[in-house]
Amino acid sequence: MWFPARLRPLTVRAGPSSGKCRVKKREFWINVFKERDTSSERRQSNPDLPIPMPEAHQAQTRMHRALGSQAVITDQKSYLRKPYDQPMTTKQSITFYKMQGSGNDFVLLLNDSLQVPEKDMAEWARRICPRSFAVGADGLIFLEQRSRSGETQYQWHFFNADGSRAEMCGNGSRCAARLAFELGLAPASHAFDTDAGPVRAEVDPDTGLVKVQLTDYRDLQPHMELSLEGDHGLVTVHAVNTGVPHAVYIADKAEAVDLKALGPRVRYHERFAPAGANLNVIEAFNDGSLYVRTYERGVEAETFACGTGAAASAIVGRYLGLCGDSVAITTSGGERLWISFENGGTFLQGKAEHVYTGQLNAAAVNLPL
Repeated sequence: MWFPARLRPLTVRAGPSSGKCRVKKREFWINVFKERDTSSERRQSNPDLPIPMPEAHQAQTRMHRALGSQAVITDQKSYLRKPYDQPMTTKQSITFYKMQGSGNDFVLLLNDSLQVPEKDMAEWARRICPRSFAVGADGLIFLEQRSRSGETQYQWHFFNADGSRAEMCGNGSRCAARLAFELGLAPASHAFDTDAGPVRAEVDPDTGLVKVQLTDYRDLQPHMELSLEGDHGLVTVHAVNTGVPHAVYIADKAEAVDLKALGPRVRYHERFAPAGANLNVIEAFNDGSLYVRTYERGVEAETFACGTGAAASAIVGRYLGLCGDSVAITTSGGERLWISFENGGTFLQGKAEHVYTGQLNAAAVNLPL
């Protein structure tokens, strides 16, 4: 008897006259019974008996049998019956949406149905965002149709992967706007509430580009000298708050900077205490474009992109005369973002992609329910 390779190794034992064949795979036995079809009237009197399958499908039938269906072989013809009903234990399943903007990836949840209390949201982020052990993301976003004012369509609660709450996230806001439009929560042009204030968004469904007006930047402090431990010594950065605090470090070659070592030292420096700051290492080019690498607090690592970090880099670059009112920024993930300064506002534009929709087994990650 021949079996497909995926069912090997197998041990086959058959008696010479019993008509019974036992197939053993690992710890369980698969029983395949042979029956003799004595007359065509039998099938006519039993309409539940399946239609014969071609001989070439016998191996596939055995495979189905191994997966839990009952195979009956009659006159060298095989039949496949409906899989037997098995009692199934189900865990609570949670629908989530995986989004990414320029390599910054997020899990988004609709909290109108989940009703997760705010006090538990940070723990949800710590459970869902770890890579390899859960869904994996740079941050977790809860969307709620309840708005804080009549000018907005919904509000969000944003948490970094470590469970810390962030006032604003540029790439996260683009992803939230794109999903809200796709799900019918808001029109293409709309506004939503963040901890940093209302954010206005425009979604282009044809190109996938999303443009958001960031909150007004503040606390621009150029030429800030920091004394750092180790080999870094005295370092000059430029600080600005674009919804979250950022420090900008200008380098001749951004890729040559040891961001893994420099990032934490600036992020936790006493000048930015107690909240800390993100660090952006930028390289300016003659055409006015920038290359930006960002070490993000909350993620505590370099990310492929940071929207508010791109804005901070453009603000500092414009102040220092390195770029103009419209800036093309290449992120370390290789994506393009555009920062523009229009009518006194700061705008961030780039692609936001709905990567997939999934079901999360709440028990698998020990979510507090």
